[in-house]
Amino acid sequence: MKKYMCWIIGICLALLPFTAYATGLASVSSAEATSQPAAEEDNEIDYKALVEAVLHEIGEEHVTNIVYVVVKEGYDKYEIIHQVAPNAVQLREFDLIDAVKLEFPSSEQALAAVRAFNKLDSVKYAEPKYDIPYSQPSRPMEEPPTIDEGKPLTSPIEAAEILGQCGLLRGKENDFALDDPLTRAEGAVLLGRLQGMDEGVSIQESPFVDVPAEHWAAPAIACCADAGLVNGVGDGAFAPDTPLTAPQFVTMLLRLKGYQHAGPEDAMDMAISVQMLDEEARQWLDNRRFERKEMVCCLYWGITSADADGTTLLDKLVARGVDMALRSWELAELEYR
Repeated sequence: MKKYMCWIIGICLALLPFTAYATGLASVSSAEATSQPAAEEDNEIDYKALVEAVLHEIGEEHVTNIVYVVVKEGYDKYEIIHQVAPNAVQLREFDLIDAVKLEFPSSEQALAAVRAFNKLDSVKYAEPKYDIPYSQPSRPMEEPPTIDEGKPLTSPIEAAEILGQCGLLRGKENDFALDDPLTRAEGAVLLGRLQGMDEGVSIQESPFVDVPAEHWAAPAIACCADAGLVNGVGDGAFAPDTPLTAPQFVTMLLRLKGYQHAGPEDAMDMAISVQMLDEEARQWLDNRRFERKEMVCCLYWGITSADADGTTLLDKLVARGVDMALRSWELAELEYR
């Protein structure tokens, strides 16, 4: 649940005595004493109360082992984090809103840490990540910020997590293998999911000589071929294990978006002309080996930009009932450099 900190955050002020964090909680006062006083803050939004409301709405059982922490200006966030949760693993920082992402051994310890952090005056808020979306709770929550008020920041890792949560991207073993190449078969499977293809189907005959009907990706490849999204490489072959290039994957996305005349030779120019890419993104792709990280970035741009019919793939996915976490991309700005 990645980057909703801008509009949903805060939590219960009651003491929760988890023994795993007894040492950290006991030493919090020393962190407060040695820190510099925080600057005056705008108290119009009670972020901690918002997190408490979300916890009440969704239920503590849906808390994961990931926590986001934002420390107020003027305090040493690393010292405070170390004092409260010395055993947590820091995953990455969110530069836009100055949040730190922490991983705990269990969801119980994560919840204990959230409550410990939110007892401190030096902490603006701490928010747990949930295993279900909460962008549309059953009772009204605060509206997300408009684009003019500031956008959440999305990294390729976070984007991959959202795609995984929505069932559109599958990981390899324990991660999304963002440094691996994307094969033609994997690209076809991804586009099959974007089309809503039933992955449980099988085919009797494959359209390509090097993709037998029992191949794991054969149904998706056949589906994409029937839809005109992919072509073979000649002589009736598809080359399923060959890595995709950026122009090839962009071509597939453009065709899915309704630009059927797109081809690898002019795909990058067309992507700029239809505002799926900008020149900076194109240069970034041109100067990199195309791997799964780059694929996630392209997919982000493809899903959120206008299709030929004036809607977006995001609209179509949400209309099909795909996880509402994708809606966060409406306000997101991808940090990919």
